Amino acid sequence: MPSSSKNNNESTIVIHHFDLYRFDPEMTEIDARALDWRESVTKGVCLVEWPERIKRSSLLPPRWISVKIDFSDDDERLIVIESHQGPLSENG
Repeated sequence: MPSSSKNNNESTIVIHHFDLYRFDPEMTEIDARALDWRESVTKGVCLVEWPERIKRSSLLPPRWISVKIDFSDDDERLIVIESHQGPLSENG
């Protein structure tokens, strides 16, 4: 799990990145501990690619933001940003 920090006016923002594309969607508590998942999603900013692979809602934070980027053609992108509370659904 790569993570980095950015210094912003003497305060530090910790950024965690997870790419879950090849990750087992049946993530267990043991898997979550190995990834420092709980600490990552509660401290700083956590960027997750393929979040729909997380099937256990108990592993998600109570509030989260989704950013979807759709490619409509070669020159256009549709970006949708939504705020959520509760578990991730199949539709995001």
